[in-house]
Amino acid sequence: MANRVWVLDIEHEYGHNVTVCATEAVGLQKLAEYVRSEWHNPPACEDEDLPVEPPDDDAEAIGVYFDAMEPRMEDRESYTLEAHDVVGG
Repeated sequence: MANRVWVLDIEHEYGHNVTVCATEAVGLQKLAEYVRSEWHNPPACEDEDLPVEPPDDDAEAIGVYFDAMEPRMEDRESYTLEAHDVVGG
């Protein structure tokens, strides 16, 4: 089996944050860290449907954040988390 990495690409209004992770779980953890770091920044904090504090559960925090941001950011804030084979060596 080939070695794999997971590439997290977070697109936001200022560009992209790209992180290469050893596992999918690490990628989701990094995504949850991003979501929590942006929780109190506009336009997220201006959304009436967004709880005052992010949920403790990573998957729930990610879902709530991106569900709230989708209509506000007009697809300018999104993410992908994809597995890629490592080649060479």
